[in-house]
This record gives sequence, C-alpha cells and structure tokens, in this order.
Amino acid sequence: MSANREIKQMLAGIELTVVGVGLCLFFRTDVLLVGVGATMSLVGLFVVLLRTVSSGD
Repeated sequence: MSANREIKQMLAGIELTVVGVGLCLFFRTDVLLVGVGATMSLVGLFVVLLRTVSSGD
C-alpha cells in the first residue's frame, strides 16, 4: 500500500476520534449523541491502531 494512502487512513482515524470525543463532551446530556460519539471514537482508535501495527511490517 502506498504511503500516501496509509497517511490518509491514519488521519481519517484521528479525525474520527477527535470528532467523537467532541460529540461526547459537547452533548453530555444527550445519550444518543454521546453513544454515537463514543462509537466514532472507538472506530477511530481502532483504525489508528490497525494502521500503526500494519505499518510496522
């Protein structure tokens, strides 16, 4: 896989994580949006970890 594509995927994972955490913090009283934000954060962290582990090969 090209380095440019890996960087874009890593940045997308970081962006998902940041937006998810922002949703959790900004909409603390809305359970649905906090759930969506938490899910986005977990998916973003998973993408970042997956890219980090696979780039070490």
